[in-house]
Amino acid sequence: MTRTNTRAIYASAGVPFSSFTVKVSTILTEAERKSRAYVFPLATVIMLGVNVIAFILTAESKVLLESFGLRGAVLQSGSYWQILTPIFLHFDATHLFMNEYGLIVLGLPVERVYGPTKTVYLYVVSGVVGNVASYFLLPGYVLTLGASGAVFGLMGAEVAMTIVQRTRPPGKSVGAAVAYVIMTFVQSMGPNINIVAHLAGLFFGLGGGYILAMYSRRS
Repeated sequence: MTRTNTRAIYASAGVPFSSFTVKVSTILTEAERKSRAYVFPLATVIMLGVNVIAFILTAESKVLLESFGLRGAVLQSGSYWQILTPIFLHFDATHLFMNEYGLIVLGLPVERVYGPTKTVYLYVVSGVVGNVASYFLLPGYVLTLGASGAVFGLMGAEVAMTIVQRTRPPGKSVGAAVAYVIMTFVQSMGPNINIVAHLAGLFFGLGGGYILAMYSRRS
């Protein structure tokens, strides 16, 4: 194998070797650039605020929760808004706090990569998909509401952006993201928990997040 002293060749030609040297440390991936640049999380803050306002307005009214929560038999009679409205409602303060916490933990990194518009899209549509799945798979008399299907959608989107190389956050591994999803899902299982909405939201967020990360324009 023949070795060439490239530095000597450039020096003999009067050209600084540094002119041809690429400083790898200055080349940042898209995810690294976004992680270093602070951007106000507008979408996350708005969604947090909407959930809090909705809770304040409905906390003392079982009638409103019944009207705007999802009950399959009622939706079937013409209350089609119940496909959307349940994702902004919560039974009590603990229910609200848990979902708001999840929204903060997942919404901030997701919005940093996808931007506010796509984050709102992933959040809302994941919640709607969870409600549709609940309508078809849960008994018609069950009342279900809460943002957890939408939050699980953001969790799926976080896994998706970790899978895609150009949107992977620095230091984040696919294995760690998947382990977090499994752990959270297992911990969320229990009585009176809508697992159907969780799974439906998760898989939509994963699929939708992957498509957005792979093929959409960079935010």
